[in-house]
Amino acid sequence: KFAGNKGLNLSTLNGKKIVIEGDSIVNGVLVTGSQRWSTVLTQAIGAIEVNQGVNSKVLHNGNTCGLPQFSNANIPIKDSTHGLFILALGVNDILYDNGTFTPENYKTAIISAVQNMKSKGWTNESILVLSPYFLRSGANNSGACGSGTPSLARYNSYVLASRQACEIEHCMYCDISTVYSDLDMADLIHPNQSGHSKLSDFLLNTNHVTL
Repeated sequence: KFAGNKGLNLSTLNGKKIVIEGDSIVNGVLVTGSQRWSTVLTQAIGAIEVNQGVNSKVLHNGNTCGLPQFSNANIPIKDSTHGLFILALGVNDILYDNGTFTPENYKTAIISAVQNMKSKGWTNESILVLSPYFLRSGANNSGACGSGTPSLARYNSYVLASRQACEIEHCMYCDISTVYSDLDMADLIHPNQSGHSKLSDFLLNTNHVTL
């Protein structure tokens, strides 16, 4: 179990590199580079952004419905220039799949990713895992994973799985699942500038971070 709020002092990361690994929301799809949450966050504290956001199909090893694959080669060896590694993989696309991608598989994928980070010198106090992003009410979609309207209960099971992974690995965790709302969405999946701004503000309030 988590001991409680970490009280992470982001001001200590001034001049340090913050590596952000994730999918299209990290990449800033449907907003400009200057509007995405990672850019707003790092500029606010004077940190150096290393944004490694990619299209979800890349993270899922070429199959949007498959298990997320985190390439160990993309994790830098931690040195004195690094301050924080943020892992932010949503399950937005996956929620439309009807069974092959389970919360248990998602938890296992996060655990594997965190262990890969630790093998490169990242510590529990320098790894921050974010929960899946906000799910738009009544969202429906049709694509590689099928079609339909994912249930809130199913979505919440993935949020819980991300938390459990961090409890097992003893790294930092932040539940961002309720940060923004329908009005902060550019489409069925991706936040607009308002959503990115709210997410940055939420992370700057480090009382939300647990360890």
